[in-house]
Amino acid sequence: MVNADEVHTGSSAVDSGWCYRAIYPTPEMMAEISTDFFKRTWSAPWFPQAVVHDEGLAIQLNLLFDLLIQPQNTLFKESLFLSTLAYLLSRHAKTKPTLQNLPEAQRKIQLIQDILANEPEKDHQLFDLAAIVGLSPWHLLRQFKKYTGLPPHAWLVQCRLHKSLKLLKTGQDIALTAQLCGFSDQSHFNRHFKKALGGTPAQYMLNH
Repeated sequence: MVNADEVHTGSSAVDSGWCYRAIYPTPEMMAEISTDFFKRTWSAPWFPQAVVHDEGLAIQLNLLFDLLIQPQNTLFKESLFLSTLAYLLSRHAKTKPTLQNLPEAQRKIQLIQDILANEPEKDHQLFDLAAIVGLSPWHLLRQFKKYTGLPPHAWLVQCRLHKSLKLLKTGQDIALTAQLCGFSDQSHFNRHFKKALGGTPAQYMLNH
C-alpha cells in the first residue's frame, strides 16, 4: 500500500521480474466514497505498513480485479469495490475507525427492490440507485442486505432469473432470453440458472 504523495519505485524484487495489478483512488475519491463508513472521516487514510499479509483481503482484491475487467455487472463491481475499501480501512489504516450506526431506511430499500424487479435487464449502478433514494452507496449496501438478506447485485440476479422463467415458459430462445434478462452471455445465464434451480435452462424447457 502506497500512501498519498509518498515517493515510491516500481522496480522488481527479483531478477526474473514481477507483475502486479493496482488501483489508485485519489484522496478526494476516498473521502467521497467513504461517506457513512465510519464515525470519523478523513480525506486520506494513512497506512503504516507498505506490505501486509492478509489472506482475506488478498482474496477479495483478486476477485475485485478479475471482476473489473469483465463486461457489465456494474452493480456488483461498485458494491465489491466499496466493501473492499471498507475492509482495507478498518483493518489496516493507522487509525482503526468504527462503523457508523446508520438510520433505518426500509421504505427506501423497498423502492430499490421495486426498481430492480421492474428493470432486471438494466445494468444498474450502485451510485445511481443511491442517489434516487437519497442514501450514500455504503448506507444503501448495508441497509439493503439488512432487509433482504442479499446485497443488491445478488437480488438483481434473482430478479433476472424470475424474468427468465417467464420467457422460457413461452418458448423463448435461451440465448435471446439471456440477453433480454441482462446476463452478459448465455454461459453466464446458464451458470446462475443452474446454481439457483438445480438444472440448465434447456432442461427446464424440456420439463415445462
